Amino acid sequence: YMSGIIQGCPLSGSIFALTANPIIIMMVSALEASMDSEIDKINILRACADDIGVCLSGIAKLKILYKPFTLARHAAGLTLGIPKCNIVPLIPVSTRTVFSIKTWLAENISEWQTFLVLESAEYLGFLMGPMVDNTQVFCKASNKFFKRAKAIASAPVSSGANVIAYNRDAVTTLSYLMQLVDIPEKLSSIQHSLISSILKIPYRALGCAAFKLKQEIGAPAPTELKSLASATLVRAAVVTVESWRESLDILQSFFDNFATCEQMDLHKGTIVFSPSHWKSKSMAQRLEESLDFSNNKYHGIELSAAAAAAASAAADAAATKCKGKPKGVQKQFYQIFLNEFCEQSLCEIVRKWRLEHFSKMGDQGISR
Repeated sequence: YMSGIIQGCPLSGSIFALTANPIIIMMVSALEASMDSEIDKINILRACADDIGVCLSGIAKLKILYKPFTLARHAAGLTLGIPKCNIVPLIPVSTRTVFSIKTWLAENISEWQTFLVLESAEYLGFLMGPMVDNTQVFCKASNKFFKRAKAIASAPVSSGANVIAYNRDAVTTLSYLMQLVDIPEKLSSIQHSLISSILKIPYRALGCAAFKLKQEIGAPAPTELKSLASATLVRAAVVTVESWRESLDILQSFFDNFATCEQMDLHKGTIVFSPSHWKSKSMAQRLEESLDFSNNKYHGIELSAAAAAAASAAADAAATKCKGKPKGVQKQFYQIFLNEFCEQSLCEIVRKWRLEHFSKMGDQGISR
């Protein structure tokens, strides 16, 4: 289950960045210069190595990007990989929508008329689009996670070695996506079966106690996925993605201004950020939720008042660090969420046992 990509010259990445940076600056400057109205503030360009993603207020803005890409082709030999270029509309993708976009491209930028028009597309490992839910985002990563976990469980080694391999090689396939997207409920519910196989014990023999085993197996305890996802999202909010509050303010501003709009006009750029057909949330919305402990509930985990207060205080402390990156944020929050997860799971088991036990005893038992 080990994988990876062999890299070439260590300088190649830096050389590419130096070459591409002036082109990126030109694109950003062109978009900023083309701002005709308030809605154009949504025009955002992001790049990571040779992967470029752009959010535009209307399809007509593509004409602004055509000139920098043409210059890049002539000056630096950097050409677009047309088969990999996708357009994701923020309205329901129908035959009519696709035809409208394709027709506009053919009339205005004929070289790009073969761009695919899709409901969703992958960018930097994240599946993006208004109709995307967390199950779709985690689809490929989940398959890799299950494949590795099963391979580890079948290995003829000790439980301790299995747990080390599970935490290192299986769980890490999910942690990248956990920074911005909630894990599917299926992953959380099936982990007990996987942990039983990895520890080589009967199913749910230890219950949630399996996630706190350390000395007993001579290795770190198996990682609880829901708690890790919560802690990872909090860490992303206070450490990794520092500009999300600004993005959230922009989103909220446009939502307030255009909440009455039902559709987006492809040419004029009228847009609403939370139409009824959207399933996905913005990155900024998810990160805001990761810091909101006021309702004593987070990421499917019912937090006690004490845990919510501790989590809120820890988040504030991490976010207000003056210099340097705060360390241990994810580990600290993982412990908070794990304790709550285990406590709530135990209460749920006791509740179910009581219901089953009393139902056998009849009304008299319920009274007692």
